Amino acid sequence: MIRALPKKNSLLKMSSSALNFEVTHTCNTTKARVGRLTFGRNHTSRGPIDTPVFMPVGTQGTLKGLTPEQLHQLNCRIILGNTYHLGHRPGPDLLKEMGGLHSFMHWDGGLLTDSGGFQMVSLLKLSQVTEDGVKFQSPHDQSEMLLTPEKSIEIQNVIGKNLSSYNSSKKLQIITLSTMVESY
Repeated sequence: MIRALPKKNSLLKMSSSALNFEVTHTCNTTKARVGRLTFGRNHTSRGPIDTPVFMPVGTQGTLKGLTPEQLHQLNCRIILGNTYHLGHRPGPDLLKEMGGLHSFMHWDGGLLTDSGGFQMVSLLKLSQVTEDGVKFQSPHDQSEMLLTPEKSIEIQNVIGKNLSSYNSSKKLQIITLSTMVESY
């Protein structure tokens, strides 16, 4: 849970035990903001991350056409991993065997994962919303996967993310960094 901290010198700070976000500059005209995101209480090799930030999506544990070295050359600090897609391919068992998504991708930067809830809209023809979660049919092999909030968190924990987005209610929901910042 992220909470807003008191404003100090007109800077907005948000903090939790998992991450800290501080708005460092705000444009008077557009109200656009620049900030700094750090993971946990200590800076690690995966933080801090200055925002706004270029965050490519590694849908199935890879970025098509770019190597991790090229991403570093572009000063990319964080990649978004999609829980739904990673849950299908390469799958949580292989990711666990490989030591998480960082090892699988040979990526030492930050990882943000989503809940997989967006796919219940974008893959409407392949999904069915139930009381327990969202039942998906794989477009690859027609196997079924029931994505519940608990399953989403389980997959994200196997992925080895630095920051995840999910809703603790029974409804799957994507919460991106920008919406977390916008809510405060």
